[in-house]
Amino acid sequence: MHGLETTAAELEELSKDERKAVSEQFMKLYETAPLYDILHNGELVVAHAGIRADDIGKYTRRVKDFVLYGDVTGETYPDGRPVRRDWAAAYNGKAWVVYGHTPVKEPRKVNRTINIDTGCVFGNQLTGFRFPEIETVSVPSSLPYDESRFRPI
Repeated sequence: MHGLETTAAELEELSKDERKAVSEQFMKLYETAPLYDILHNGELVVAHAGIRADDIGKYTRRVKDFVLYGDVTGETYPDGRPVRRDWAAAYNGKAWVVYGHTPVKEPRKVNRTINIDTGCVFGNQLTGFRFPEIETVSVPSSLPYDESRFRPI
């Protein structure tokens, strides 16, 4: 199961009233949350699955898709997960980009980008990024470890 399917299954376990309340809270958050955040006078950008340097400050449909899903190729792995290109390898921006969406076993620092999705929900660890120190802090997950959730980049 992917993250979205897990969330849907958890919602199904709630009562009708609880499901309605959670759905309303989610929609309010979704409709009001920024697509990505530009912080520290443009020195730091936080984007769910990443963002290209030339897209920072833009809010087109293409940018939204990239920020939410990453640099997808249109192909899928046998388990249904989308194949993603390594956009961070080509990143040439001045701002640090903190992102996740694709779990990695250890924080991955490449070209002023850092993937801090270290798969807490899959039993690995929860990672945070300290700025301007450019440091990460991780704590172990309490959930069972699932090796199949981590793909080489």
